Amino acid sequence: MKIKEVIGTLALFSAITFPVAATDKIPVDMELVLSVDSSSSIDDYEYNLQSTGYANAFRDSEVISAITNLPLGLAVTMELWTSESDTSMGWYHLKTESDILAFANVLENFSRLTSSGTDIELGVRTATNSLLNNNYQGEALVIDVSGDGISYYTNGCDVEMICSTLQSTRDNAVNQGIIINGLPINIPDGDLDWFEDRIDEHYQLNVIGGKGSFMEVAADFSDFSRAVKAKILREIVDNTPSIIYPD
Repeated sequence: MKIKEVIGTLALFSAITFPVAATDKIPVDMELVLSVDSSSSIDDYEYNLQSTGYANAFRDSEVISAITNLPLGLAVTMELWTSESDTSMGWYHLKTESDILAFANVLENFSRLTSSGTDIELGVRTATNSLLNNNYQGEALVIDVSGDGISYYTNGCDVEMICSTLQSTRDNAVNQGIIINGLPINIPDGDLDWFEDRIDEHYQLNVIGGKGSFMEVAADFSDFSRAVKAKILREIVDNTPSIIYPD
């Protein structure tokens, strides 16, 4: 083979990308995707309640203790979804208190996705891909979905309580060993035609799934911070199936 042919062959080989082998991945106790609704039904004030709620949860002493007690740590990211998705945050490996507090600051200052539409199916699909194609190898794979609306944007997910497309995407994730938990935000005085007072029912039917999956229901946006802390703490410490409603 001529030198030029050898160089050309090497250049072609180097251009080929291969998936990261499992043995090359960093072992962690859990991989967690915070999959968060950023659609137009959520105004800037409500989005700030969400981002601050997540940040404060990771600043909480109980949550910090739970994470630092994990032998291998927690790999975590936040992804936003509307009719589009934003996965630009990347993954963080949390093992120490300083790791956790630094991540809380990232959460609090993460700019929202501003497009409209509510596509939970896209959020679950994107989170599944992120879990299966990162640099970590978790003993548990968890998607943490929060939002205040039903999934209607995807074809097959019209304004109705049942969404077969979302169910199929959920089942695909579950079949690959992923647990999907829900944090639905009910709106007691919301639009009844859009089931805004029954978001928990939509999540129960279409979103959560996998061994030990559960929901932590927020009564409204003012209850979100409480629900986030309780949900994350339970995911890390005691992931047992049930639906948790506010007192």
